[in-house]
Amino acid sequence: MNYMIGDNASEQAYNDEIIKKTIQNVVEKENKILRDFQEMKRVHQFIPESMKTEFEKHLEERKMFLSFKLQSQQDQCKSLYKLLGYINALNLKDNQLFHQKKTDSDELLKKISSIEEQMHPLAIILDSNE
Repeated sequence: MNYMIGDNASEQAYNDEIIKKTIQNVVEKENKILRDFQEMKRVHQFIPESMKTEFEKHLEERKMFLSFKLQSQQDQCKSLYKLLGYINALNLKDNQLFHQKKTDSDELLKKISSIEEQMHPLAIILDSNE
């Protein structure tokens, strides 16, 4: 049985390493696209007319990629803000619920104390009659 757990752990570690390397590759490629775009914008004015159309096509491809990445990040932020708002609302409700539970508990404890106070004289009377 332990052997199977070891196999699963090894496979998981292998898969984690593949994911880590893939993410590193993606980040490196994105950074390269960004550097290329910046450099291409910088040299755009010096490109000969005969190459401008092809150059601008490549420049536009990088710009579209970067625009999409920016839009995706903006959407992620919006979603995370919505999630944060939802979590804060849940925390607020949880705190209110905890406070309400505490208030309810306090009221119940007061009611129990009141009933016990009322029971005490009766208990003394009943015990004295025996």
